[in-house]
Amino acid sequence: MSTLLVSVRGSSWREWLKKHRRSRDLLILDPADPEHGTPGRLVLQRGDKALLWRFAGTLEPTRNPLAFLSAAANLAPLASEDAIVLFFEVRFTPVLRQLALAVAQLLRSDEILIPDGCGFEGFGWPVGPQRVGLEPAFPEVVAAAQRRSRWIEMLERCEAHEVPLDRVSIEGLRLGGGLPIPIGSLHLAGVQNALHAEVFGSTLFLVARDGLDQDHIGRALDLTHASAAMVVEPSSYSGLLCSFADQLGDDFGMGMVEEIDFERRLVRAKCTAVAPAPVRILKIGSLRIDAGGKELGETKPWSA
Repeated sequence: MSTLLVSVRGSSWREWLKKHRRSRDLLILDPADPEHGTPGRLVLQRGDKALLWRFAGTLEPTRNPLAFLSAAANLAPLASEDAIVLFFEVRFTPVLRQLALAVAQLLRSDEILIPDGCGFEGFGWPVGPQRVGLEPAFPEVVAAAQRRSRWIEMLERCEAHEVPLDRVSIEGLRLGGGLPIPIGSLHLAGVQNALHAEVFGSTLFLVARDGLDQDHIGRALDLTHASAAMVVEPSSYSGLLCSFADQLGDDFGMGMVEEIDFERRLVRAKCTAVAPAPVRILKIGSLRIDAGGKELGETKPWSA
């Protein structure tokens, strides 16, 4: 019998898992969980080992809902029939509710357990939830310290990589998803600070050092026939979590972007993959960390 454990703020499934997991597979769909390895990813764990994982790049499910649906679709069929699924933290928000229900419907768990008193019984779960009394969770400051320890562990296992920007497909960012504009044409038009340009429909996306004034933006819009511009600094990418994946999207290394050198067209990253790595897809998340494992917050989705 498969079991779905719904997480809520203030409660912990830690002791319940110690008593009831035994030899069952554990599918971790909570990217903020620091108990079972590196956060920011979704993991199918067999025993104490990660059998397979998928990159999320965030601690907040609604910042990358496609990753959660994809992970559930890819990892759940590989889990044992009696697998336990540790769900992400559920709250009373419309998007999070819809995501939680979509993933729960996809998983088709035989039973759903929720913390006693959480009020989520009427959420519309595919199986009527059972209430369970749980121990209180550690304070957030303790959980943050646990995650920082995990980030440090990850960084200590990383190697330095240089990934050619034009030889990979980028996921998770606006960067790399539009129609590229030759940067030389912008320089000829007097937009010297521009390092990279793409057009998304009627929107011009520019990476530029020291920003651009309105005159330069106007010239760029005239040249590209766009009606609106979005400008970001090259430093916007430094510190973001990243993952290396093959052409099928299977992740084989996780780390952080140190910088994107747009002039040399290189992504410099620290990653747990062995260098040189055959990267086909570069996945970049929204959570930023520093070299000491400190979390620096989440970027807005599709802001860079």
